[in-house]
Amino acid sequence: MRIVKYIPNALSISRMFLAIGLLLFALFLSKDYKILFKVLFTVVYLIIGLTDYLDGKIARKYHVESSIGSRLDALGDSMLFVFGFFALLAAKVDLGGWRSISVLGIAVLYKAANVLLTYARFKLFNMMHTWLSKLVFNTLYMCGPLFIIMEEVPFWFVVGITAGICLHCVEETITLLKMTEYDGDGKGVWTDALLARLKESGRLGALLKNRFPRELNPSLEVDNAADEVSA
Repeated sequence: MRIVKYIPNALSISRMFLAIGLLLFALFLSKDYKILFKVLFTVVYLIIGLTDYLDGKIARKYHVESSIGSRLDALGDSMLFVFGFFALLAAKVDLGGWRSISVLGIAVLYKAANVLLTYARFKLFNMMHTWLSKLVFNTLYMCGPLFIIMEEVPFWFVVGITAGICLHCVEETITLLKMTEYDGDGKGVWTDALLARLKESGRLGALLKNRFPRELNPSLEVDNAADEVSA
């Protein structure tokens, strides 16, 4: 258990260095070794996604979640976006020019405003992980290698992702204003309402209960703690 509790944070930190590696590949390989660059970029990109999945999975399974772990996870995701974006620029992928950058800039500024709001209210520099943010991030993540292969980012995709990020930011703003104690892995005000309706509903409700047992039934955490004490 002593070793396991460090694994999620180590995976998050490794994701930061791998994200920097994406930019280095683009700077030194994309011009003269285009095929090699695309292969390495895709492989490392997939490894980054695996670390993002495993850090949370291991933390939940062994009950080693922590506030520092949540911050490292958020920082790792942010570095992937930042260095991935500059890797696209370095590889001369067509991003749609200033039109796309201006649209995406709206979402970036809104997200930055929420980071400042988080600091103003809770004295923390952090970003929330809600279900909506994970949906947007996973959509963007899955399309990353395609942009490298096609050497183009469609403008309609930029608009769609910007809309998704802005929706998440609106939810994040409302959630931050309603919070009395910071929870970086909060479900968000909209997801709370959705879960309340799905909690007792059919197969989807059962799947959600299996995937997020503690979120949907907080008493399980108490029961687990009691079992560990009795053991």
